[in-house]
Amino acid sequence: MLCSCQSRSDNLLVQSALQTLGADVLFMLSSRWEQYKFKKDVGKFCSLYSDLVVAGGRNHNSLCQLTEGASVPVVNIASHKFAPLHALGVLMTLQEHFGRLNGLTLGWVGPMGKKLNTFIYLLPKVGIHLKYNSSPTPNFPASPLVLPAGKNFCKTFNTRIEACPDPLSTIAGVDVIGTSKHKKETQKLELHMFEGANKNWIFFHILPRWEGEVSEDVFNHQNSLVWTLHENIKYTLMAVVLRLLKTYRPTLVKPNFN
Repeated sequence: MLCSCQSRSDNLLVQSALQTLGADVLFMLSSRWEQYKFKKDVGKFCSLYSDLVVAGGRNHNSLCQLTEGASVPVVNIASHKFAPLHALGVLMTLQEHFGRLNGLTLGWVGPMGKKLNTFIYLLPKVGIHLKYNSSPTPNFPASPLVLPAGKNFCKTFNTRIEACPDPLSTIAGVDVIGTSKHKKETQKLELHMFEGANKNWIFFHILPRWEGEVSEDVFNHQNSLVWTLHENIKYTLMAVVLRLLKTYRPTLVKPNFN
């Protein structure tokens, strides 16, 4: 396995997940691979020495070009546009906790970036409604990049995406509240703000965190599933790898989930 992730936490996640499956993990791509002019060649070169590539990049198009040149599966850990494995980990956590996905409402109070883009693409397809805080600032765009595509998915799957002017209206009536690191103090989540959420609300944070996005009493609340989520992101990556490498046969003892 050849791995190149932008963040140290993602590198640690990938290494742990793949080594649990019994893979030899090699971190051979430097973070500067995107500067190479012929990115298809990078994908072809990686394919000579690996069965699967897990890659992250600042530019989504760079990952697409690498994939075009590769002859082995390429897993996107995160780009500037999408973070699919993190979102799949969220879905796994919600399924475990609620026993369903259809009909839930997720409120996102955080930056309009790769994580929100992924939710916009993914949640409507599994029956989850999405609310997000849309208050624009110089550092926060007024509208998510993939919103038009998400609206089309809502029409097909009878779901909805709603832009809200502030965190309180975003949280009102939701089952799930999520965020990730940012420095926008006006979006800091405090416990009293959750009074408008549904009774059995849960909270998740896609780590790492700074001090400005959530208070300690929310982060450490009994309804917080932060650490469960990050365990599940690891299991999600393992499942994706096994799905791509169909000839894999597990050597681990089958776990007992009772």
